[in-house]
Amino acid sequence: MGNNKGFTLIELLTVMAILTILMGIAVPRTYHIRENAALSVDVNNAKLIKNNMDIYFSVYEKWPESLSDIFGPGKYLGALPVVQSQKGKFLIGKEGVVQVVWNDKVYWCSSGGSTKINQLLT
Repeated sequence: MGNNKGFTLIELLTVMAILTILMGIAVPRTYHIRENAALSVDVNNAKLIKNNMDIYFSVYEKWPESLSDIFGPGKYLGALPVVQSQKGKFLIGKEGVVQVVWNDKVYWCSSGGSTKINQLLT
């Protein structure tokens, strides 16, 4: 047979091609997993904001005038939660309405008082 040690060039190129194809499939999926995780954190933070606004309302029988009424030293929460992506933002409206918006699409919205979600989306 001979004294062949190692792999041929064809075998190495074939393995590299297969690995490249697998990486092409795996990398985009992990990106979407990170995006979904960041969105999940933002929705939970928005729910936290909404719960604290409801607590404020139950104590003072009015909605907070500004976020500084519920966030800060000695308040309900020490600091306002940070949005996890540059694509996202929290929108906080009247009557305790909190929204999570990513790329101009509303992903979560609490309805407070008499405000309807459909009115907020138009």
